[in-house]
Amino acid sequence: MPEHLEDEGTPRLEYKYPSQYPADYVHWAKIPDPTPPTVQVPKNFAADMYCAACCRLADGIEQKLAMEMRAALAKERAKKASQRSFGLLDELANDEIDAACHFAPIWHNKTLRGPCKHILDRHAEKLAATLVKAISNEPSEPDGKSQTAAMLRRALCWDAARACEPEAAESWIPPVRKTELMSDRPRPKEQNRGPVYVAVGADVDEQIGSDDTDVVVYAYWPDSEEYEKVGLQFYRVAEILSTGRPPSLRFVTVDAKRNELPPTYGLNQLGKDTIAMFGAGEKTNPTLMEWPDGADLTLYDYLHYLIGAVRHQDSREFLRRAVQLIPDDSVHRTDWLSRKGRAKFDQEMKRARAEAKATKEEL
Repeated sequence: MPEHLEDEGTPRLEYKYPSQYPADYVHWAKIPDPTPPTVQVPKNFAADMYCAACCRLADGIEQKLAMEMRAALAKERAKKASQRSFGLLDELANDEIDAACHFAPIWHNKTLRGPCKHILDRHAEKLAATLVKAISNEPSEPDGKSQTAAMLRRALCWDAARACEPEAAESWIPPVRKTELMSDRPRPKEQNRGPVYVAVGADVDEQIGSDDTDVVVYAYWPDSEEYEKVGLQFYRVAEILSTGRPPSLRFVTVDAKRNELPPTYGLNQLGKDTIAMFGAGEKTNPTLMEWPDGADLTLYDYLHYLIGAVRHQDSREFLRRAVQLIPDDSVHRTDWLSRKGRAKFDQEMKRARAEAKATKEEL
C-alpha cells in the first residue's frame, strides 16, 4: 500500500524479500500473475500438430489409463472408510503416464510421436497430477462419455500442458479408427512351427482369438533395454515347455515397432515391452506379467506367472506336471540362460523324465 494511503493507526510493514519471516512477504506471494496464460508451443513444432499430438495423447489415456483409474476409484469407494488405500490413483498415473506415447496411433505416426514425447518430457508430472484430479472430481454418473472425454482433453492439453486452446481441446474429434494397419508380411507356416509363433499385425488377432486357448503374447520394442533380456527368457521358457505342451497353450511374439497392433483385444494399448496372457474365455481381460527393473527373472518367475494366468484346464494340468519334473534348485538358478546353465538344466530334465517314465512303468 503506498505511504500516502496508509492510515496513521495502521502498522506499516517493511517488506524485505527474501526474509526469514514469512509474514514479511506473504503479500508478495498472493499477487496474481498479471500475464494471462497462453498456449506454449516450442519453435520446432507446428502449433496445430502440437495440439493434435496432445489431444491424441489424451485420447489414448482416456481409452486405457483413465478407465483403469475409474475402476480402481470405484472399488475404493465401495470399501469401508477404514479399508481404503490412499494414493492409489497417484500411483497408477505416475507409473503409466511415461508410456502414454506408445499408444499405437501415436507411436506409428512420426509427426505425432515427436511432439508427444516433448509434451511428456516437459509435463509428465503435471499431466499425472491433473489426471488424478480430473478422475477424482468426475461425477459418479457423468452426463455422457463424449463430454467426459472433452473435459479430460481440456484438463490435460490446456491446464497441464498448455498445448491447445481450451476450446480447441474440447472440440477435437478423434479420428475414425483405421481398418488397415501397418504389418510385416506373415511368415510361411512351414517356417513358423517353433516353440514360439512369430505373429505380425495382420495375424496376431487370429492367434489370440481362439476362445478355448490360453495365449501368452510378448509384444516388444526391439530397441528397448528389456528386450535384450526378456526376449531370450521368453523363448527359453517356451522351449523348456515345448515337450508335451497341449494345444490349449500357445506362446506368441510380435514386434510392436514394425506392426500396428489391432485394438480388438487392447493390443494397441500395450505401451512398452509387455507379456500378456489372454486366457481361455477371458480374451478381453488379459493378465499382465510384472518384472522388476533390470528384468533379472528366473524360471520360477515365469512358471509362477503362467500357472496363475492360464484358464484352460489342460494348460493348468500340463504346467503342474512340468513343475513337478523340474528340480527345485533349477527354477531359482540365475544362470539359466548361459550355455553352461542350459546344458546342465537339459541334462537334469532328461534324467527327471527318464525317472518319471520308469516310475510310471513300475506302477
